[in-house]
Amino acid sequence: MGFFDQKVQVVLDLYSNQTKDLLLDSKIPLYSGYPTIIKNIGKTRNRGVELTLNTINITTKDFYWETGFNISHNDNKVVQLAGVDFFTTRSGWAGTAEFNEDDFRVKIGESVGNMYGYKWIGIYTVDDFTYDNATNNYVLKDDIPYDKDNYPKPGFNKFEDYDKDGEITANDKQVIGNYNPLLFGGLTNSMSYKSFDFSFAFNFSIGNSVYNANRMYFTKMSNRYRNSLAEVANRFTYIDEKGDNVYNDPEKLAAINVNNTSQASIDGSNNIKFHSKIVEDGSYLRLSNITLGYALPKDFIKQLKISNLRVYASAYNLFILTKYSGFDPDVNARPNGGLTPGIDWGAYPRSMNFVIGLNLSL
Repeated sequence: MGFFDQKVQVVLDLYSNQTKDLLLDSKIPLYSGYPTIIKNIGKTRNRGVELTLNTINITTKDFYWETGFNISHNDNKVVQLAGVDFFTTRSGWAGTAEFNEDDFRVKIGESVGNMYGYKWIGIYTVDDFTYDNATNNYVLKDDIPYDKDNYPKPGFNKFEDYDKDGEITANDKQVIGNYNPLLFGGLTNSMSYKSFDFSFAFNFSIGNSVYNANRMYFTKMSNRYRNSLAEVANRFTYIDEKGDNVYNDPEKLAAINVNNTSQASIDGSNNIKFHSKIVEDGSYLRLSNITLGYALPKDFIKQLKISNLRVYASAYNLFILTKYSGFDPDVNARPNGGLTPGIDWGAYPRSMNFVIGLNLSL
């Protein structure tokens, strides 16, 4: 659609795209010697809308200004899998036995990129326990779920009992994030005044999740000879201001940890589980480019037998606005064939670049 002598143009695209015969692992009998075989079985569907708005804001003899804006929404769905309704898969970002759980789920009717783990609901506090003076142990109160394979202490991470069975098990895993943004797009502006030109461009993403594996690993305080993130300084602690261990004094332990309810203790951080605190909002607004140029006067360059000569300076990735605690939310360090996107594990962020250039036409 065009309005005001085409000074305002609107383009609306609606699409539905289905992709079939995607490569997926299909389970086969173990007597074959292999657990799975790759087959062309997967099928996905993408439906979405893209809106583009282009405007010519000012047009005079010396000054020109135009703007372009686009925004998109894509709905991704898994339509078919290899003989099952869903399966879980492992990103393998750690590459060791330290973290060996499946952390993504692929399910018919859901989108690819669902992060699958435990919902973090806080820290086990002293109030969750009854202190047994005879054994000098903290005993959980009857109505508080826990992992029976890893009996907690005050300061351990606490997770939601999703299936309400009174225990924390693998059945309590749920979708805790998704790589796909709700909305994404960009904004560009181009201006010229006599021989000068100026342009800048933003791009944005809203509603996408980032799996901050760096945060999971570097808040595990048993990693000897490695630094930890600064947030562990506010951890749940058993040591008071005098340097005394007050673990066996519930009143003192509770008093010194009144404000330490968001970061596990040293012992509590050692049991790595993928949970919702590791999943962060990856929404951002980035100034991706800004350029200033100057075209030398025609009368001057004609003497040099040149038809056009322009010098310019450009800067890329000058700043980004985001709540993400890592370097860059626009990251995909361990894609694993597209099934485990949005992981930040030592990913190098986009660098700030400056370019000075010259355009020459004979």
